[in-house]
Amino acid sequence: MTDVSPGFKQGTTFALPLRLHPVVAGVAVADLTGWTARAQVRQANGALVSDLTVDWVDRAERLVSLTCPAGTTAAWPVAKLNVDVELISPDGAVRINSSTMTITVLARVTQ
Repeated sequence: MTDVSPGFKQGTTFALPLRLHPVVAGVAVADLTGWTARAQVRQANGALVSDLTVDWVDRAERLVSLTCPAGTTAAWPVAKLNVDVELISPDGAVRINSSTMTITVLARVTQ
């Protein structure tokens, strides 16, 4: 797992730009036109913490932005949380998950 930050504070806007590297049957998927993406944050035990908004920044470059508003992250537990991105082909027949990344959530000091 990749730790995506030295620490993310509860109650702040979560924003993570990400370049995806999808592979199907050993072949890199270069054209993500028509593909959809979704992402979730989960605890180590698999419990859902939050859905993330996934916005395509540049499909040709496989760039997405994962976001979650401050009001939602205020309820995230102080813990190491897992996140990945699921890509779904236009016909729904292929689903690809990114590598799992770790978010270290810290308590806010200034409230």
